[in-house]
Amino acid sequence: MTKTPTPQPKLPEPKLVVPRSEAQARLETHIANGYKIAKRDINSEEDMKKAFADSDKWKDYAIRLLAMLFDNPTLSEAYKLKTHLYHGHNELHFTEAQKALKNQMDDWWIKELESIAESIELFAENTMAIAKHDIATTIKDPRIDALNQIERIAKRFHIIARQLGHRHSDRETLVVKDEYDVQDLFHTLLRLFFDDIRDEEWTPSYAGGAARIDFLLKAEQIVIELKMTRSSLKKKEIGDQLIIDIGRYRATHPDCKMIVAFVHDPDGYINNPRGLENDLSREVEGMQVKVMITPQ
Repeated sequence: MTKTPTPQPKLPEPKLVVPRSEAQARLETHIANGYKIAKRDINSEEDMKKAFADSDKWKDYAIRLLAMLFDNPTLSEAYKLKTHLYHGHNELHFTEAQKALKNQMDDWWIKELESIAESIELFAENTMAIAKHDIATTIKDPRIDALNQIERIAKRFHIIARQLGHRHSDRETLVVKDEYDVQDLFHTLLRLFFDDIRDEEWTPSYAGGAARIDFLLKAEQIVIELKMTRSSLKKKEIGDQLIIDIGRYRATHPDCKMIVAFVHDPDGYINNPRGLENDLSREVEGMQVKVMITPQ
């Protein structure tokens, strides 16, 4: 005699465990990252493999993100089921991959996540969980206070650099002329707030070579990368370098949970600094990236 399977209890309607505005922002950020992957140019077999690997990582993070935002796994499990099949690329020639990637991402995976983001206001908030989240965010995460302090330094950096040029009786001073000067002054200002500052640490080999981190705040798990524009290092070059740096630190440095990139642009080579900040500041697979360009 065949036993009738015991029906599984239905989970209650999921509630948000973070403030609604934060959930909306995190979903929109991940959706925007998905569209960047979907628009990627594919000109070789290697491009195709990388693009589909990144799309898989994007989907996996979307599942984890939904699990983190709600108090039960209903939505994350439903999303996982809806997206478990996809257009494999093993049988594709790379010339066909662009369309397949776009169909997979734009028309399927991203749309599913967008439908959840668009209905976020319909979900109730778990007030007790949100209260715990707010306390934990405010008290237990040292990166929040650290980021605020780094932002204070960055916003005042240009004014401080100029003030150094006006010493009593024209005494010798530090003139900020290149990236080494930026590093020296920024390091000095970091000492106002931080005790353990590791300067010029080597990252492991990545993309054919190793590189130095300008500063690592060990306890806060923040990497600080400093740059200064010049005639040969303008918006495009700065953007390209930061994209490489972000990928390197995320892939190779175990102490990196947040990257803060500070760009000193005293001569105004970057004509739209806020646009570049917005393009590069984002969350990458759980790692926060913050780009700051001054003077404002």
